[in-house]
Amino acid sequence: MHDQLYAEQIIREAESNSQGKRIKTISIEVGDLAALTAKQIEYAIRNRRPGWRVKIYPKDGKIRCEKCNYQGKPKITERLHESVVYECPICGEDLPEISDGEKIILRSIEVED
Repeated sequence: MHDQLYAEQIIREAESNSQGKRIKTISIEVGDLAALTAKQIEYAIRNRRPGWRVKIYPKDGKIRCEKCNYQGKPKITERLHESVVYECPICGEDLPEISDGEKIILRSIEVED
C-alpha cells in the first residue's frame, strides 16, 4: 500500500513542475535503504501513468556504525515489505545510523515541447 502513496507523491511533484505540459519521462533516485525497491516504485508509477517513461537511478546506502566507527555501505540482510534490515559489515551491529541512501527522490522530468 505504501508503494501507491510514494508513487502518488512523486506523480504530484512531477505534475506540479511540468508547467501543464505532458510528461514524457521522469527520473527517480532510489536509495538501497529506502522503504521500497526500485522495481516496486517503478511498477507503482507505471500503473498510474502508463504513458510515462520511468528512469531509475540507484543510490548506495551509507551507514555510520558507532560501535566500530565503520562508515560506508551496509550489509543488507533482509528486505521485508516496506522495510530493510541491515547491519554493519565489519562488526555485525544491527541497524547502525543511516547517513545516506534511504530516500526516494524525483530527480528530473522531461516534458513534450
